[in-house]
Parts: sequence; C-alpha cells; structure tokens
Amino acid sequence: MSEGVSTAEALRKTLDAKATEHSTLQAIVTSVYDALEVGDSRSGSSLRGRIEALYTRVGERLKNALHIGMKRALAMVSLKAQVWFW
Repeated sequence: MSEGVSTAEALRKTLDAKATEHSTLQAIVTSVYDALEVGDSRSGSSLRGRIEALYTRVGERLKNALHIGMKRALAMVSLKAQVWFW
C-alpha cells in the first residue's frame, strides 16, 4: 500500500511542477504578446496558438527591420556615389 501512496505522491509532485511551468510560460508569453502588440493576449487562444502568433509577428518585424536597414544602406551608397561622381 505504501508503494502506491509514494507513486501517487510522486505523480502529484510531477503534475504540480508541470502546472507551475505552464503558468510561468503562459505569463511570459502574455508579457511578450502585449509588448509586441500582437493582439489581445487574453483572447482565450491556446498557449500554442499564441506562441505561433508571436513567432509570425517576430518574423514580420525582423523582415521589416531588414528592409528598412537595406533601404538606408542603399540611400547612403547613393549619396556617396553622387558625391564621388559629381
């Protein structure tokens, strides 16, 4: 009987640890979600769905940042070329 009790106790501790991990991850995702202004972080979407939305949003922001950086770099090259050749 004590073996069954110790197994049940171990399972309860594991479940509690997993629930704590999930709550912590959910709080982190909610914070990032709000910071990136992805949408309503409390919309009822699953944690996985919100993480996927974050992944998409971060990808969009990186793409936009790269695009802006390239435009600025090309503008600088263009200005330098005008100075050199005029």
